[in-house]
Amino acid sequence: MAFTLRSIRLIGIGTLLALAGCQSVQDQRIPLAPSFAAGADVIQIKKPVLQFKDHHFEQTTSLYRVQGMAIGNGQSEITERLSLNSGLSGTHLQTSNRFTSFVWNELLGIQARANRKFKLMSQRDYHFYVEPILQSSEPNSSIKVDCQLLHLDQVYESEREVLNKKGQETKFTDTQRSRVQSFLRCELSQNEKFWQLSVDIDENQLPQIQLGRPISESADDFFAVESEQKTQYLVGGQWRDSSIPFPLVSGLHVYKKDAQVAALSFEGQTPKIWISKTNLHETKTLLFAASYAILMYDWLDKEWRQ
Repeated sequence: MAFTLRSIRLIGIGTLLALAGCQSVQDQRIPLAPSFAAGADVIQIKKPVLQFKDHHFEQTTSLYRVQGMAIGNGQSEITERLSLNSGLSGTHLQTSNRFTSFVWNELLGIQARANRKFKLMSQRDYHFYVEPILQSSEPNSSIKVDCQLLHLDQVYESEREVLNKKGQETKFTDTQRSRVQSFLRCELSQNEKFWQLSVDIDENQLPQIQLGRPISESADDFFAVESEQKTQYLVGGQWRDSSIPFPLVSGLHVYKKDAQVAALSFEGQTPKIWISKTNLHETKTLLFAASYAILMYDWLDKEWRQ
């Protein structure tokens, strides 16, 4: 029996409902260490319902304002192409038996068809600004974020002629697409300092994510980012682990010198960002901006986590 992503998620929720005596699920998030969650600010993010204009992706949260959003139209380019012809037409069958021709041509589906296999590379740019709502005595910590996403898809097209309801021949194209690689590159500029955020995903692999300053060997200039695939549900006021493994990356954990400093959860009623209160003011803004850049990536490319 085949299970879709939606059915797997519903099974997980159903399991929790059964264990909780049919109580409703109030929310969803990634698992967090209690000590980190207790000492962090949690920022609720509104997922844009409308996504066809740039300003739909701007918002004001409890601590930060996202503004000046500019999203490119995107470009696609075929990088490799392979065309093949397969099947047989009726003229290729050396038989006078019309019934046999019908069996071979129609039931076994060996009509002539054109097959095309190619790789499609697509890219898109987006830019925005992050500004703290409450200014501090520290230097201006506003951040400009410039990002470019890129992905490589394997595309297979099969084209054949079929009869429509009027008995006329028409071309029917079946298209199958699978993700091969996904990439994200961002530059975050803050007080004349530049940070680089990179996300690399190969097919069926967990993402490799890095956040740091280029040309620096200081441990203060790098953050370790780890993927999370587990999820928790809020049932009856308590967070409970799901017994069903989540098929996607459900969130991210960010560390600095082995101490967790931030986290990001994609799922739930709203995406959530946690930022440790022990971070410096400008570091908090940096971590929020990097997290929002990844959320933008998630909204603009819905396949990178699958």
